[in-house]
Amino acid sequence: MFIVANRARKPMNRLDDFFAAVAAADEDALEIQQLVTDAGLQVARTTSLTAWGPGEVAFTSAIANSVRRFGPAVTSAVLTNMAVAFPDQKMRHGGAIFGGLVRIMSSPELDFDPDRLVTALQTRTADQWGECAAGLKGGDTRSAALHDAIMKTYKEQTSNGGS
Repeated sequence: MFIVANRARKPMNRLDDFFAAVAAADEDALEIQQLVTDAGLQVARTTSLTAWGPGEVAFTSAIANSVRRFGPAVTSAVLTNMAVAFPDQKMRHGGAIFGGLVRIMSSPELDFDPDRLVTALQTRTADQWGECAAGLKGGDTRSAALHDAIMKTYKEQTSNGGS
């Protein structure tokens, strides 16, 4: 009811829908909110990239899809890796980074080392990682580009002995 009433008042976007669902105590929305908060991030209140603060994310639909497909443990691990790797940084390309990390962590290689992954992520800023998807259209394409770039750096860390 709250969402329907809000739509009559103003055009709503996905974040508006998300916060309306949180206000209505929707279980899925509350789980997403908890996962984001537990990771040390927060859900942005606006879709405007320029208005986002450090550690704010707006890709709630991608988070919901990850929870449904891979469960809260993988989703939580990805969000936590982002928070640890990019402290005090704006996540303008967070959705693409998140998608790439979900691809990595949902089916990790046999000898996968999550600590080495964080080290690999910390070789660039979130914005620099986002450049790997510059000009690409579509979430899957952008996520695949981030997956490939992150794994290339991860493997370089492995072959260089990591840190």
